[in-house]
Amino acid sequence: MIRDRIWNELCDAKKCDLYLGGYLSYLRAKRKRFNMGKIVFAIAGIAVNNWLPNSSLVVLFTLTLFELLKDIIPELSVDEKLMDKLPEYRMLYVSKFDNLDRLFLMLNDESISKAGATEEYFKIREINIRIEDMDNSIHLPEKKKIFSKAESKFNIFINNMYNLEC
Repeated sequence: MIRDRIWNELCDAKKCDLYLGGYLSYLRAKRKRFNMGKIVFAIAGIAVNNWLPNSSLVVLFTLTLFELLKDIIPELSVDEKLMDKLPEYRMLYVSKFDNLDRLFLMLNDESISKAGATEEYFKIREINIRIEDMDNSIHLPEKKKIFSKAESKFNIFINNMYNLEC
């Protein structure tokens, strides 16, 4: 029974780690694209300034509109608070996975008793309080494409590390 609980928690922690890593990569790429778009538009405005008399006003208006839309429509921009907290959130799952992995291997090698494994398991689960607290402080919308990539990476990981098919 304890082996199954450890295994399920271990799988969940690894899936969350992979999902959060993919989500962080997605947010960084999105922020980079948005900033590059603003830079390209500003450079284009400077280049066109010689040919059109009011082009600087048009560029200023458009960049202001971008900033306004970024605040109104959150999907257009990257939440900096989320970008700051996401690595810490992911590291909680990495730590949890590492501890559960060690415990699972010790249990399989029978170098720890089931009673000792149960006690150690509940010590590891204490990190869930910090994870839930962090989860409540950020809004992380689910992205199905990122989740399916994480699921695929997870299946490859499980097959390579534990020689199991999922």
